[in-house]
Amino acid sequence: MEVKLVGDHLPCWGLACLAPLQMAARAAIELNVFSIIADAGPEAHLSAAEITSKIATTNPKSASTNLDRLLRFLGANCLLTMAQRPFKNGEDIHHEWTYGLTKQTCSLATNSEAGISSDSSILPCFSGKEIVESMIC
Repeated sequence: MEVKLVGDHLPCWGLACLAPLQMAARAAIELNVFSIIADAGPEAHLSAAEITSKIATTNPKSASTNLDRLLRFLGANCLLTMAQRPFKNGEDIHHEWTYGLTKQTCSLATNSEAGISSDSSILPCFSGKEIVESMIC
């Protein structure tokens, strides 16, 4: 199934048929991932650890690893941009994935201070258990 872009917004109706992507997007919305990236600036790229630091969690290391998996999935499906940047861990230099918003996912970021709503409110309507189970044959 081809998902067509509609202006600067995600085609939420088209996403309703893509259960795994829909569940990943819902998790990112519930964690305010899109808003956290948007708050960092227009062209910002944040690592999973940087995003996790802004989310309340009892186990940041595990949360960062799990969030990185989620973000890579969203990036592989073109809902986030992905880039690698070097970071120094002691004497070793490693690379970490960083994630940014696409023009379309900017519409999923909410900004309550500015009174800006988002398209993110419609997606959970299509990711309820009953809806998802009805799509499975």
